[in-house]
Parts: sequence; C-alpha cells; structure tokens
Amino acid sequence: MLNYKIKYSIIVVFLFFVKISNSQSKFKIEDIHLRANYQRGVLLFEYDFFNYLVNDNINAFEININKEFQGNREWQRLYKYPSVGLSFFYTSLGNDSIYGKAFALNPNINFNLLTKHKLSIKYTVGVGLTYATKHFNLETNYANIAIASHLNIWFNTELFATYKIYKDVSLMAGTAFSHLSNANLAEPNIGINTWTFLVGTDIQVGGKKKKNTSPISELKHKKYYTFIVAGGIKHTRRFAKSSYFSGSTEFEYNRILSHKFALGIGADLFQDNSITDEMRRAEIKDIKTWYKYKSGIHISQEIIFGDVSFILHEGMYIGFKDKLNNQKFYNRGVLRYKFSDHFFVSSAMKTNVFVLDVMEVGLGYYWN
Repeated sequence: MLNYKIKYSIIVVFLFFVKISNSQSKFKIEDIHLRANYQRGVLLFEYDFFNYLVNDNINAFEININKEFQGNREWQRLYKYPSVGLSFFYTSLGNDSIYGKAFALNPNINFNLLTKHKLSIKYTVGVGLTYATKHFNLETNYANIAIASHLNIWFNTELFATYKIYKDVSLMAGTAFSHLSNANLAEPNIGINTWTFLVGTDIQVGGKKKKNTSPISELKHKKYYTFIVAGGIKHTRRFAKSSYFSGSTEFEYNRILSHKFALGIGADLFQDNSITDEMRRAEIKDIKTWYKYKSGIHISQEIIFGDVSFILHEGMYIGFKDKLNNQKFYNRGVLRYKFSDHFFVSSAMKTNVFVLDVMEVGLGYYWN
C-alpha cells in the first residue's frame, strides 16, 4: 500500500517528462548526451544527534542519459534549449550498518545557464524514486529515525560546468544537493540531505540537429483563475501506524507577467482528520469537530515551462486557525501539468514553515 502511494504521489513528475519528450516530432539519435560522474560529500545534519551516527563521507555514482530539445516548442526556445534526462544513482548514506545504501531512478531537466566556446555551465533538477536498503525498525534498527520505508522520494539538483577537450567529449565538475524522504507517508520521516562535489565526463552521441530559432509570440492572456481540489494521506509525528486523510480546496487569481513568470493571490480551505485525535492525545479539553478545518490566504510565484509550471506558495492561516500547534504560516511547492484547455493535475508538498505536513495530489480547472 505504501509503495502504491509513493508511486502515485509523483505521477505528475513522470507526466511532465512524457509530455515534453512527446513534443519532439520524432526521437532520433541526435543531440544525445551520456554523462557519468563520481560524487563525494557530507550529510547535512538537521539534528545534532546525527553527528554521533555518521561515520563516513557520502560516496555516490551517477549515470545520466539526456536529449537536447531543438526548440520545436516555444518554451524550449525561451529557456535556451534545455534537455530532458534520466539518471541512475548509487549512493552511500553515511553509515552502512544503520542507513545502508540507496539506489535512485531520477527523471530530470537540464538548463543551459552559459555557453561560451568550449565552456558550458548547466543546472539540473529532478524528482524520482529511490530504494533504501535499510529503514527504521523498532527491534533491529531503532537508531535509523531518518528513513521509515524502503521506497522513498528522491530529489536532486546539480550545478556544474563542462569543458570540451576533444570533439564530442567534455569533462565536468560541480556540486550537488540531494534529499531522500517518503513525504510523510510513514514515520519516522526526518529524511536525509546530502551535499556533494562531482567530477565526471560528458559524451555526445549521434549527430547534432540545427535548432529552431523562430521568434517568440506575444502573450495571449494577461491573467487567469484556478480552482483546485486536492488530497493526500499523512502520518503524525508520534511513530504511530495510523494514517489520516488531509484535503484542501483552493481558489487563485494569477497575473501573467511574461511567458516565463506569473504572480498570484489565493484563498485556501484545509481539512486535516488527524487534528482531533492529536488534540485528545495532548489532553486538550473542549475539542470541537470544526477544529480539523483551517483556512488561509496565500501569495504565489509561478515559473512557466509551457504546459508545466513550478509554483511556490507562502500563506497565512486566517479564519479557521491551527488549534493544535498554533502554526501561523504555511508553504507549498507545487508541480502543475495542464493536460487540456481548462484542466490540470498537480502535486504539492505542503509544509508548516519548515516541517513537512502532507503531500497532496489534485485536479484543477483554470480559465481566463
């Protein structure tokens, strides 16, 4: 059941890569790059007790295959012909006996920040699935309170430079950040963060097709509205097996500033079925049924990649406030994919400031 939830929770990410891959008229052995690199670094400690458990540096290997876009879609020309790829990671996690190893499959998108003669600077971001060989067990691995399940979500971002040394062969060097957790679908869920430096090679395979350099069209619309219904399953932070439904509805007004960027303001209504149980365990008296509801307003910043958007929300609880932890603010990181002229699907990570609350999957309607 847990494996199904995690796979479903990142379906929007895979829809994204299917969509942009299909945007090419025909997949050919052109503009293909193969990358391999070795990474070495450290765990970024969220709590001091990790210092006593970690006994080694992070050692990782990555193999990546990616294909450059030729600019057949307008957003590809706007972002200087990025590429889409798939990476396989193998990494240690700082203590083989407690945390074990991790194997990750990571769809990613690569952006060209600077290209000058033989030198290129690139930025990569991806979200995928990872298998951790060890996880928390109250009897056999109680010290591992960072990882609660074998299957987890893997987030990775890299900033690196490549320098061409011979025809289609380049050397690469840079830095990377990775995060492993299960999106609060099982407890404990502190997660593991790594920071590494990387060195490797980039080899171009096949021919190189001429890019589409058609001019960018004018904006068709200056604003749009959205209505979203979303939901997810969450655990509390009590090391308990119980899971609870958490849902939300959202209305938002957005102002489109350019082909790449939009700003918005919206209102939210949240339902969290864990609230009343947690209040009873905290021996809070006079609990009302409506305490499981919260409402708020938010502002949003949207980065647009054609039919796909990445959005950040910063919100404040107003009206129905948090009666359990008295949280004042909330945040969301949202990945959205428009699959028709009016409908979209989305995946969002909701946090109360820095503490992950729930991962939501939603269906929305938008209009101009």
